[in-house]
Amino acid sequence: MQASSLPFALRTEPGRSRLSRGPPPPVTAHFAQYDPSVPLGVLRLSGFFTEPALSDDEIHRATGEPDRMGAPPIAETLTLVSWNIAYGRNCERHADVLGSLDPDVCLLQEVDLGCRRSGFRNVAQWLAERLSMNWLFGGEFQEIGQGRADSAALTGQAILSRHPITAPRVIRFAHQARFRWRASPIQPRRGARMALRAHTAGLRVYNAHIESGKNDAFRQKQLADVGADEDTVAASHHPVVVAGDFNCGPLGHVSMLDPLHQRGFVDALEGHPGHRRTTIRNQHALDWVVVRGLTVVSGGVATNHAGSDHYPVWVRVRAGGGA
Repeated sequence: MQASSLPFALRTEPGRSRLSRGPPPPVTAHFAQYDPSVPLGVLRLSGFFTEPALSDDEIHRATGEPDRMGAPPIAETLTLVSWNIAYGRNCERHADVLGSLDPDVCLLQEVDLGCRRSGFRNVAQWLAERLSMNWLFGGEFQEIGQGRADSAALTGQAILSRHPITAPRVIRFAHQARFRWRASPIQPRRGARMALRAHTAGLRVYNAHIESGKNDAFRQKQLADVGADEDTVAASHHPVVVAGDFNCGPLGHVSMLDPLHQRGFVDALEGHPGHRRTTIRNQHALDWVVVRGLTVVSGGVATNHAGSDHYPVWVRVRAGGGA
């Protein structure tokens, strides 16, 4: 397991990568359809020759504006939202959905920075400005064929918070589907699956995107990397949240989360995970929030909200307690 905690780029030009070289109201369900202007297949492979080739450290660098909104008092009860936003191709809808959930902290997966498919936006920054929040982005993959000649395209995880975000760290998992993405003719990438760790609102949070291209035994190893990292910092006694798109199979809840359960983490969402729909296509839960050192006040899945093929999952928590 490798980690990166590189300096922030505290100001990022909207829509351009810093790695450029040179109970809420209902929202109508919607998910972006294929845009013929987005290159696919062999057309994307041309990006290996026309776009900057980033190193692992450049891909997995933490960037953001972690304290631009100041430091308000931390409320007794906090609302947390985790959501795979499918690259941010529907930013306006994402902002409306998140705003209606009134979160204190958002943990977002599949967040683009400088990709053609999402209008070359810095999606995390755009959403943070719209929602008046601080933000942190950690790159997971360089998306080949989605950038420009002088600017690489990234996708990764983002943390948005009404409170300052400190101690950023990108944790690259030791176990990777190394050829699943680099050799893909449809979705070519450089980089690695990872978790983005930081402190905010009195919490230590892990925002994880677990491998979709392998089985649950493999995914368990990546969650074990999250647990091992937590072991190194657990002496600080912060309440902890691990959330994200875990990409579980139908029976993944049976043993895949054991590395977290063994460390005292509990499921923060209501309902049996085998029948807790968090995506349009799957009956079982792919998206999770597990907590330690927090009391869960309420939580659920906002299935009337979309803009992605995943639904937002939300929890309200307060410090202390177990479940």
